[in-house]
Amino acid sequence: MLDAEAHFCENCGARVIKNRITTKFLFSELLTSLGWDSLYFRTLKKMFFKPQDVLVEYIGGTRRKYINPFSHLLIGVALLLTVMNIFKKDFDNIMYAINKNQVEIAEKDLSKLEGTISEKEMKDLKRKQESAQVGLQFGGSFLKYFNVVALLFIPVLALISKLTYRKPHNYGEHIVINSYLYGTSMYFSTILLLMAVFIHPKIYFASSFVFMFYYLLVLSKMYKHSFGTALLKLLRFLLFFILVVLAVILITSVIVIVVALFNKVLLK
Repeated sequence: MLDAEAHFCENCGARVIKNRITTKFLFSELLTSLGWDSLYFRTLKKMFFKPQDVLVEYIGGTRRKYINPFSHLLIGVALLLTVMNIFKKDFDNIMYAINKNQVEIAEKDLSKLEGTISEKEMKDLKRKQESAQVGLQFGGSFLKYFNVVALLFIPVLALISKLTYRKPHNYGEHIVINSYLYGTSMYFSTILLLMAVFIHPKIYFASSFVFMFYYLLVLSKMYKHSFGTALLKLLRFLLFFILVVLAVILITSVIVIVVALFNKVLLK
């Protein structure tokens, strides 16, 4: 029998643990047995509670502690896509609610309005309808190839964050930063999607705001910015982001129009 004051076992040398077994201890042991202390869960926990530590340590060279940024991103994307597919009907209804005006314009039968409105008004409606159809087509392709788009989106986000937070990190390090942050945003989107399914569809509208707030919070802590500086940086980030999105939409619209015209020529 061990001595009451002993700190180590005399036979095997094991450390003597004097704390009593509690429910909290058993729950902790269960999580450990399920791999809660694995690289994946360790990274995920820190990206929720101390994300700036993950970014600083990984970029600084302490990389074996965490799952690599691309795996973190792909797991997050896979989880969101899985939830989208499980609740596909609910997700379609949510997306319809978000794009309701665009859908109504895109599906409107303009032939019924001929003779009731001026030629100029008809041209404006046709232009709006074409824009709505392009937008919905772009959104459908975005969701269909979401896993590929998520990967392609990282270099764009990294460029924007590099232009916004110029020093001290290089472009490659910004790819790491954005892979971790965008990957974690997939978990926020998954949580909000589930809340939208079970509580109210409009909750999913908050996903973009949560994403921006998370970026603001993490990068302000990472760069040790004051609230005012962090807000200015976020506005600068959003400006670059809007310009890039508009450029992508413009290029996509041109491609869609060119392909449509090409198909019309072939059909004649």
